[in-house]
Amino acid sequence: MRKRLLLSALAISASGAPCDAGIAFTDEHGQSIRFSGYMQMRYGIATAEDGEREDQAAGFDLRRLRLNLQGTAPDGALDWRVATAPSPRTGTFVVSHAYARYRFAEGWWVRAGNFRSWYARGWNLGGKNQLTADRPLLPRVFGQGNSEGVEVAYSADHWRWRAAITDGFYSSRTGLESPREADFSVQWRGEWKTSEPTWRSFDSTATSFRGERAGALFGVAGVYQTGGDTADPSGDVDRVGATADASLRGDGWQAQAEIYFQQDGSDPDAGPHDDWGLGLQAAAYLTDATEPFVRWDYLRPDSGRGNGGGELQVLTAGANYYPIPESTALRFTLDGSITIGSPEGARDLVGNLGYLSLPSYTGDRAFSVRAQVQLVF
Repeated sequence: MRKRLLLSALAISASGAPCDAGIAFTDEHGQSIRFSGYMQMRYGIATAEDGEREDQAAGFDLRRLRLNLQGTAPDGALDWRVATAPSPRTGTFVVSHAYARYRFAEGWWVRAGNFRSWYARGWNLGGKNQLTADRPLLPRVFGQGNSEGVEVAYSADHWRWRAAITDGFYSSRTGLESPREADFSVQWRGEWKTSEPTWRSFDSTATSFRGERAGALFGVAGVYQTGGDTADPSGDVDRVGATADASLRGDGWQAQAEIYFQQDGSDPDAGPHDDWGLGLQAAAYLTDATEPFVRWDYLRPDSGRGNGGGELQVLTAGANYYPIPESTALRFTLDGSITIGSPEGARDLVGNLGYLSLPSYTGDRAFSVRAQVQLVF
């Protein structure tokens, strides 16, 4: 039977929800395939204290390039997604998402494959949907990343929950004997929201365009992860964690608060480490296209880490500019971040802070400015 393919041009959502960009093909039976993607290009300038000297760095960075291929079966019960992105280390394209999802009853679905399970809200939002130029400090430290596993979910008008069994945080495409892979990890998240906005609006972007109705979302999540004694023993319990968050939004404004806790037992010699974090952010439109914002991250690592732990704060302020009305398809971001405190007491937690365009440093101050353009296609 001859199939009639319908080609859709670039579709830009006018609701402030996900930008439904891409090229879609739909046959006469309702089966569809969509190709889409996005890129983020930035220029960063950073200054940091490193002992008795001051280090400076500047340059361009193709922060993200993501290509997506997704499809839906004719009855809409089955859908799938495959996404690829270049490795920041080698530049070679690798699979970041590969899963299938099946809706087996009203409000219920199950998915399996390589995906981002729901835990920290800052990770639940995609990289292109952040308020700042990149994911902030705390979702990086306490967030889940991608992993392989199975997830089941239920969604109603005002509340929903998800639970997953996976190979553990940041264990995407790992083998059975990888030291990053847990024997098992259980993650769950529950959420409640007001009548407005829609779930789709909360899931798709951190911004709230002018004209949107006011609403709130409250979430709580937990994780239990164990490495066991296979391959690379890493203690009886690698991670126990919890997070809670509140998101408020309305007619051209939004605010969000997050709190994190984790007990990390991955170093059996040093014993478990208890780490805490608190994050606050807010934004409000000055015009229909210009959105100033501010973000504060506070990290308190366990005193048993590194050089006795020590507090680390990151303050970020800037603005987004959306030239296409009520759409995130094209966005320009200019922001600056300053750190208070040294990361040396929690280097194994925070990494080298490259995602903040900050060089690795050992002093008490660092500052960066990022100018970024984002295109969703």
